[in-house]
Amino acid sequence: MPKARSLLKYVLLACLIIPFHPLVHAGSGDQSDTALQIRALFDQAEAAVETEDLDKLTSLIHRQSPVAEETRQKLATILENRDLDGVVVGYHFLAEDAPYAFARAQVKWTGKGKQNFRNNITDTLYIFKQDHGQWKLWGELPLGVMLLD
Repeated sequence: MPKARSLLKYVLLACLIIPFHPLVHAGSGDQSDTALQIRALFDQAEAAVETEDLDKLTSLIHRQSPVAEETRQKLATILENRDLDGVVVGYHFLAEDAPYAFARAQVKWTGKGKQNFRNNITDTLYIFKQDHGQWKLWGELPLGVMLLD
């Protein structure tokens, strides 16, 4: 029994220490293929917003998503009416639960166009699903918005 107690003590200690270890929060545990692919998807979306490439943005949306067309229209309106910069300022891959994957990101939106736009940081839970072997955006759930001006 003393060995079992000793082992239990180390397991409990590990459970207490690991969540606070700085590398865990820096993303070191997020290096699965899925996590890397999802992060690359965010980078592609960020580049597409910067170049206002609607075709590239819509290619990142899963074709069978129940909100695919609504998302495409929303993106078209955003790019058409405003000159926006979108920069990922926070990113956390959360989990993969086949056939879905989940990430949370904070994106800073800065408007430079004609219309009134309030600069902000959005905090969003993103849902992804594979489409012919590639991860695509399936849906999103806004968690909050922080206005910057």
